Amino acid sequence: MTNPFLKPHSVGEWLRSSLCWTGTCLGSLLLGWFVLPAVLPVALGNLIISNMPPGVLVAHVLIWRHAVMGGRAIIRHDEAHYDLSLTRVAAHLWLIVLMLFQLACLLTPIILLGLLGFSMWGAPSSPPSGEPFFG
Repeated sequence: MTNPFLKPHSVGEWLRSSLCWTGTCLGSLLLGWFVLPAVLPVALGNLIISNMPPGVLVAHVLIWRHAVMGGRAIIRHDEAHYDLSLTRVAAHLWLIVLMLFQLACLLTPIILLGLLGFSMWGAPSSPPSGEPFFG
């Protein structure tokens, strides 16, 4: 059995490699977010939680670099040289899901900030009261 974290050369190896990279990156984030703060002392748990945003960014860069990049080239090479297989269909579907997941993770903060700005900009100011101001 070959190491799934090394560079893949076939569709089956790419599929296994991308699943391993994605599972490892997201699993480590979940471990750092939920398990470690409950097990470690409070000060160390707070330190881990405060360092999660850079960890999320690193995880998504690793997923993009090792799981997404090169996937289309490997799948197209397989299409040019071999007949249709279930592995290739699964690889196509996994690549689509992975790219949509990465896109959603990229756009969600931008959309949320836009909605927050829009709600603050469009919020009506409080109407003046009928009472006179004596200041």
